[in-house]
Amino acid sequence: MLQHGQGGTFDYEAGRIKRAPVWIQKIGMEWLWRLLRQPSRIVRQMALPKYVLTLLFTKDKTKGRFD
Repeated sequence: MLQHGQGGTFDYEAGRIKRAPVWIQKIGMEWLWRLLRQPSRIVRQMALPKYVLTLLFTKDKTKGRFD
């Protein structure tokens, strides 16, 4: 399976959103630039770490049932 994330590519290409300054792009912090410019994104950006932590720390209730 091949997946490709587009992120804000379409918004940039359409001219709706300006990209971060080049120096921010070079240090890999464009995500932080976008977060500071659009604070409403925090809920969406925190969803993935929350999901991963839930998976890591939730006990598997099916473990041992089918051994």
